[in-house]
Amino acid sequence: PMNALGFDLETAPLPNVLESKFAPVAEEFQFQPFDPSKVKRLKSDDDETYRVKYIEQQGLHIQSQDEKKAKLIVDFKEKQEEFLDSCCLFPHLGRILVIGLHNGERFHVLEGDEDSIITQFFSQYRACVKKQMQLVSHGGMNFDWPFIIRRAWVLGIKVPGDLVIPSGKYWNWNKLLIDTGQLWLLGQYPRDTRWSLDVVGHALGFGGKNVEGVEGKGFWRMYEKDRELALKYLENDCLQPLKIFARICPPTI
Repeated sequence: PMNALGFDLETAPLPNVLESKFAPVAEEFQFQPFDPSKVKRLKSDDDETYRVKYIEQQGLHIQSQDEKKAKLIVDFKEKQEEFLDSCCLFPHLGRILVIGLHNGERFHVLEGDEDSIITQFFSQYRACVKKQMQLVSHGGMNFDWPFIIRRAWVLGIKVPGDLVIPSGKYWNWNKLLIDTGQLWLLGQYPRDTRWSLDVVGHALGFGGKNVEGVEGKGFWRMYEKDRELALKYLENDCLQPLKIFARICPPTI
């Protein structure tokens, strides 16, 4: 087995985030009667005859006040759902739901209380440093590591001093941290090529994201609905980077 540990995290919205100042606000219903002056019509048409004729010609359905109110409610609920999904991307609105770890043979999950998840993960990090074991993720430098550290700051959890060290406006990450997304990019800007885990996994013959019925977006919903299927998805996301790393940077003999 490789001297490496693959990992991936999944996030969820913070509890009561819909009550925060950042949440979408419901629109108040304002009745707006049909205004024929805003639509072209014949001079012989009065307001009511034109309204009826216009509706018939266009095959339109003019919504009643109740229908308009109902649509506002539906639109607001959709905005709330979109907002909840977006919360998973930001540490001031989201939290760590679960972290998966894979050493190539066994899969382990950190879940439950977020403080405990982060504390256990940092303990795992320190163990890897002691063993000089590489921590492998895909896109981890862009999302996973910053999210973990920021959540640790928010919760008042001490971040290992050798994990990342500030140097002016730049940050120097521990050399044991491997991002297979950055390896695939080969120094290119992310916008210049496709480099998602699904793309790279398929390109190298590892199948990419091959668990049907689950996506990174909305993982927290699936976790609540079908934990076993969600964790199967997470396991694949932890194992794929290890396979990619082994192909791109095979261990020296």
